[in-house]
Amino acid sequence: MPLLLLPHLKIANRRIYRRVFDLYTALPVSYVDCYNAALMEHRKQTEAYTYDTDFDAVPTITRIEP
Repeated sequence: MPLLLLPHLKIANRRIYRRVFDLYTALPVSYVDCYNAALMEHRKQTEAYTYDTDFDAVPTITRIEP
């Protein structure tokens, strides 16, 4: 987390990374899925159309199989 606070470090969507790391350390979910879940939360999206069952572990996301 201290790296994210460096003022000259350019990172897209910097504000969501705290949530990404919270999800990653709390759930048995891949980092990429944690990033996508945090981005969805930031955008106030609650449904994911996916076959990826990792999203079932994220309480704020409802997974829907296409």
